[in-house]
Amino acid sequence: MIIEKTEKEVYKIWKEIYVLMLCVTAIFGFLFYKLANPFVAVWVGEDLVLGLPIVFAISINTMFRIIKNPIDKFKEAYGIFGDVYAPIIEAIINLVFSIVLAMKFGLIGIVIGTIVSNTCITFIWKPYVIFKQVFKEKFIKFFIITGKYMGVALVAVVISCFVMGFAEFSFTNKYVDLVMLFVVYGIITAVVFMACFMCDKFFRDTFKKYVNIILGMIKKKKKIEG
Repeated sequence: MIIEKTEKEVYKIWKEIYVLMLCVTAIFGFLFYKLANPFVAVWVGEDLVLGLPIVFAISINTMFRIIKNPIDKFKEAYGIFGDVYAPIIEAIINLVFSIVLAMKFGLIGIVIGTIVSNTCITFIWKPYVIFKQVFKEKFIKFFIITGKYMGVALVAVVISCFVMGFAEFSFTNKYVDLVMLFVVYGIITAVVFMACFMCDKFFRDTFKKYVNIILGMIKKKKKIEG
């Protein structure tokens, strides 16, 4: 369906999906950073808890894997497969940087190597191809959009950390504590991030648009089943 639309319309659709995904990715990445070690501590013990720099690096790498989906889907929709060598280059960059950095920094060096390869291919080359061949838009817009909403996410992170500082758990059972931690941190993060992102008009309009689309599909399905 998107192939039948104009370049401007396709760009707008991509921007809407990308902005929504940025919000989801930021929420997931932040929660992973805050909850990974508590989960590991309860699951396998305090001795295997990772250092916060490593957890942070893994969070960033995981966010890259999620946020690349809108770009990949649009590439597939338009049949842009000319950059078949990109995965090979990404693998080479990953391997080289991971080995070099692992020798110097250990485990975190391997994760950073993956981040470097993801940055080069997922965050620079693939968006460049889409903006040049599909949207016919200036590539700088990609970084402006990303930077803007990552700035919003950073504000949400600061506020969330402040609010989380007031959360205390006094249960004697560590499993109950962990569940409560997941629930409370999840609610705080979702509320704060959504509140911050909803301050932006484009995000607010986009969110309302897709909520209405989903509700419309649900109503239509109920009518058909009824």
